[in-house]
Amino acid sequence: MKKILIFLIAAIVLSINAYSQEDLTHTNLREMLAALNGKVPLTLFGVDSVVVYDGHVYFWIGGDTLGIGILFADMVPIEDEVIMLTDTLRSSGKHILYTQWQVDSIMAAYTPSGGGGSSNSVFVQLSDTIPLFIFGAGGGNPADTSYFKTSTIYGAFFNKGSDSLKITELRAIMVTGGGTDTLDLDISWDATFNNPAPTQLNTTQLPIGLPNGLTTGTVDVSFDEDVIPPDVWVWAETPYVPATANKPRMLTVTLSGYKIPSYIDRFSNVRMLSDTIPLATFGAGGGNAVDTASFTTSTKYGAFFNKGSDTLNITELRAVMGHGVGTDTLDIQVQWHATLGSGSATKLNTNALPILSITTGTTDTSFANAKIPPNVWVWATTPYVPADALKRKPTFLLIQISGYKTPKY
Repeated sequence: MKKILIFLIAAIVLSINAYSQEDLTHTNLREMLAALNGKVPLTLFGVDSVVVYDGHVYFWIGGDTLGIGILFADMVPIEDEVIMLTDTLRSSGKHILYTQWQVDSIMAAYTPSGGGGSSNSVFVQLSDTIPLFIFGAGGGNPADTSYFKTSTIYGAFFNKGSDSLKITELRAIMVTGGGTDTLDLDISWDATFNNPAPTQLNTTQLPIGLPNGLTTGTVDVSFDEDVIPPDVWVWAETPYVPATANKPRMLTVTLSGYKIPSYIDRFSNVRMLSDTIPLATFGAGGGNAVDTASFTTSTKYGAFFNKGSDTLNITELRAVMGHGVGTDTLDIQVQWHATLGSGSATKLNTNALPILSITTGTTDTSFANAKIPPNVWVWATTPYVPADALKRKPTFLLIQISGYKTPKY
């Protein structure tokens, strides 16, 4: 199937010279496809990624890492053409293809005209700064001041995949506890969860206080380390917490930035621009002794609704715990249904996954059901929790599902 599709696209490229640019319309392209294939397909072809590399344009199709190259000499210069991924047939007085392409991202390799540089000088286009993760605790209630301790972990995630995260902003906001609220915030990462000597976003922790800390948020955009590498745990802590009278009732921390794809400067090894990423995290507890009470067989550790038309393909389930007082263990399950909490939910694993790790995480990559359809609720539970008398409950739990989205074409 791969060879047929490659030949088909190559043949289309070679056939383009038979038509002038004014004449190359959606109908003509369909005629060429029909002549080659014996029938007119409903979908032309899907492009995962487009790469400009050493004077050629390469298309990655159907999830393959095999490329199709087109010389620039055979094409209209990019700066003279407006490329539209819509059903419009004209742009600047020129016909363009009616297209059903799905382009995830575009990159270009650049060599300066004056010499120097190389093909691995990469500029990523169509990227944007987005919220990467949100940490936090408390719900704004008077009793929630008890969550804020120097030992509390305010959430974590595992940067699954091969891409780095470029951090451009750290923003934190609090709900007042009635006093002069202030905290010092730290973002850390390491291959081992909660390592006492991790890499830190800032060498000196960020103080969060009045007045912005209660309104628009305390903001930091200058960091000692601003690139988080792949395959590390990332977590938030408060190394300084004031006396109870000055503790907040809620804390929300947003880490914003963008992903830096990993490229290699040889065409045979250039990756597709799609990647496996963290899709969702579930969890409970902050790492404090009293947090063992959060873990029961009826607890839901978070949920999200898979809105839209895309399917989620799960490639990894990873879970890590904060150590309690005994040999901690839980069985975890991720499930989904149109109704949250339904007893007939589809389960990721036929049997719940036992977890034991308090360092890099227990991982699972083989599932009974690995595809989560659109428009369902997804949630996590612990079907097995040890009895309190056994003293084997953790103080913190983080469950992460990683994978990628399959668009509906």
